[in-house]
Amino acid sequence: MNEALWSEFGIDWEKLSDKLNSKRNKPMTLTRSISDQLFTYLKQKFNLPEQYKTDALRNLWEIHQEDFENLYVLCKSYDNFNEDVIKKYYRKKYGNIENSLLFMLARSLFEDLNLLRQIHYGTMLAVKKLVSAVPDSSVENLNLNNLTEEEAENFAKQIHQHEANQNTINVWYILKDDDASTVFIFKNCKARAKIPSIEKRKHQFIQHSRPVILKFTNGGNLLEVHSSSNEQAFRMGSKIISNYASTPTNEVDISFSHQEVLSPSENVSILVSECLNETEGCPLELLKLSCKPKEEFNDCDLIFLKNRDSLKSMKEEIEKALSTNITPEKIHEIKVKFKEKLFSVYFESRENNQFLVAFSSITSDTALNREFREVFLNKYGTTLVRRA
Repeated sequence: MNEALWSEFGIDWEKLSDKLNSKRNKPMTLTRSISDQLFTYLKQKFNLPEQYKTDALRNLWEIHQEDFENLYVLCKSYDNFNEDVIKKYYRKKYGNIENSLLFMLARSLFEDLNLLRQIHYGTMLAVKKLVSAVPDSSVENLNLNNLTEEEAENFAKQIHQHEANQNTINVWYILKDDDASTVFIFKNCKARAKIPSIEKRKHQFIQHSRPVILKFTNGGNLLEVHSSSNEQAFRMGSKIISNYASTPTNEVDISFSHQEVLSPSENVSILVSECLNETEGCPLELLKLSCKPKEEFNDCDLIFLKNRDSLKSMKEEIEKALSTNITPEKIHEIKVKFKEKLFSVYFESRENNQFLVAFSSITSDTALNREFREVFLNKYGTTLVRRA
C-alpha cells in the first residue's frame, strides 16, 4: 500500500487496512463500488481474464495485492475530493471525457500520481477562505511555475532566525496552474496521535497541523492567503518572492501587506437598484434589506422583509415618511435567493466612493458559490470577498 501517499492526503489508511483485513471475502468488499466502466479499465490495466467482477477482483487481490489495497482505500475515501476539482485536472490532461468521479481518481492513482496530488491539493484550495495581499513594489517577469518545493521551503524558513523554528516549516507541494502557483506549507509538525479529532476533520493532512496556503497570481503581484496567522503568512510570501526574484547582482526586497478588494459605488447602486426593482433578467431575488435610513434617528438597522408587498414600495414609503433617500451607503446587508439557494451580501462604505462587498452562504456547493461571485463580477462589476 502507498502509505506515504494516503498519509499525505490525510486518509487514515491504517484504519482502512485493518477493516479490509478483517473481511473474509475481500473481493466482495469492492464489487458494488466498481462500475462496469471502471471494471473494464481494471481488466485492461492488469490483464484480468475473468468475466465476472468478483472473480477478477479475487485475481487482483492474489496477484496485485498492493494495487488492490490502494484501490480499496480510494473507494472508501473518494468523497474527500471535490467534484469540480477532479473534473478540472482530469479533463486538463485527458480531455473533456465523461467518466465517473471514481474512474477518474482510479486512473490517476494507477497512471499519474501527480495528477491525483493535483486533485487533492486543488480540493484543499477550493474549500479555504483566502485573504488578499499585494507587494509594496511591482514584481516583473517572474515565472513562479519554475519555483520548486525545496526552494520555497528554504525561502519560507528565513522568516525565523533559530533553526528549531525553521524546522517547523515544511513545504509539501506547489500546485501549478496556468495563471497561479500555490504553495502548501505545513508548520508545527506533530505526530498524528497528538492531533485532536476535531483537527483531523478540519484539515485533511492529519499528520500535520496548522497549514498555510499561499496562492500567488499575476506573476506574484497578488497573494491570497489561508492561515491562522495572516501576518506570518504575509512574511512567508514576502520572503519567497524576494529570494526568488533576486539575482546574484540584484537583491530584491518585497513586502506583502493586506489589501481590501473594493468595488465602485456606481456598480453597487446598479446592483441594489436592479434587485429592488425586480428588473427583468436580474438573476437575484431580493428577500431582505437592512439599512439605516437616517443615522441621526436610527440606532438600529431597519429591516425590510419580502412578503406580499414589494420591498421597493416599502422602501419608498419609509423614504417619504422620513424625508430621506436610502442610498447604498445606508444599506448594510441584503439577503438574496440565487438558483434556489440563500446568500447574504454585506456592504461597507470606504473612501473615494468605494465599497467592500462581502458575502456568506450556507451551501457547500463550490461551483454555485463561484458562479454567484462571477455574476456579481461580470454583470455588476462588483468583486465579492468571503466574509471573515
